[in-house]
Amino acid sequence: MHSIWLFHYIRMVLVFLIWYMIAARCLRDSIQLAIFIILMALSTNLLMVSIFIWSELLFILLFSLTILFVQRYAHSKNPLWMWLSVIPAFLMLIDRNAGIFIISPLYFAMIVSYKLPRRHYFILAWCLVFSVSGFALWNVHHIVMESRFYMLAELVPYFTPVKNLEILLNDIGIIFFPSLLLYPWSVFFTGLILAIGTYLIFTTSGAKFIKTLYLTALLYLCIWIVIPGDPSNMNRFVSVVTPILLLAFAEFFFKMAQKFKIPGHLHYVLLAGVILYSVARNVNNAMLWGGAKNYTNFGKIHKNTFYEKSERIIDKPTSD
Repeated sequence: MHSIWLFHYIRMVLVFLIWYMIAARCLRDSIQLAIFIILMALSTNLLMVSIFIWSELLFILLFSLTILFVQRYAHSKNPLWMWLSVIPAFLMLIDRNAGIFIISPLYFAMIVSYKLPRRHYFILAWCLVFSVSGFALWNVHHIVMESRFYMLAELVPYFTPVKNLEILLNDIGIIFFPSLLLYPWSVFFTGLILAIGTYLIFTTSGAKFIKTLYLTALLYLCIWIVIPGDPSNMNRFVSVVTPILLLAFAEFFFKMAQKFKIPGHLHYVLLAGVILYSVARNVNNAMLWGGAKNYTNFGKIHKNTFYEKSERIIDKPTSD
């Protein structure tokens, strides 16, 4: 048991180190980098990601490594880095089917964000093919051995796209807003900040790779709006792009201060509020988790009025 947790901590440390290396090349000053690292370290989504499925953190580690190699390619234009990115991408799609929904947007974002030599577009295409082959092998195995397409078998419709959007915005908002900001305000403010952030990130100067990653995250999240799924598991899918959202937040916060000429002292007061909320949330979660003899308190940590209302409004199908 201890060896499993040791493996978990090693993977978590590697994820943080990889994203530190990614952020150090993207963010313009040390304050932005410090903000990103602090928010990463305090992210409940990342700290508790192993509770969802044992392989969840492995998936995020492989995705982070893929992004690191792609970033090296974006800066050097050396195709070797893209070929190296195929290795973790291939393993990631064997680990989880959902990997196809983020690898495809990543390659698409690279194509639209960077002006590449013509032959490099063919390299990107082949890298995508080799990466997706992991997805194909996994599902062929299930079709042959179990006579079912694993991915389609797990897609159980719960809500409409509009309701899925509300759930998604709510889960993203929990990263930044106190749980006291209940639905529908959590959804409203999250949608507003995402809209403003998208405008600022894509219309102002800044690190091109942050724009690439942000576009990747947006496309990935939009997919989960139209694909049916269990609303109680939506935070699993948000966890995958949590580092990207935090990186974009670090960039967005400073761009917003410049765009709207927010006074320096107010700027840092707002920022301190976000960080203090993250600290308070983790202290509260640690108290709930530490007092549990089993996993029953985990529901309290992620308890949210939005889900309670949703369950009263819409009857969820029962599983066999």
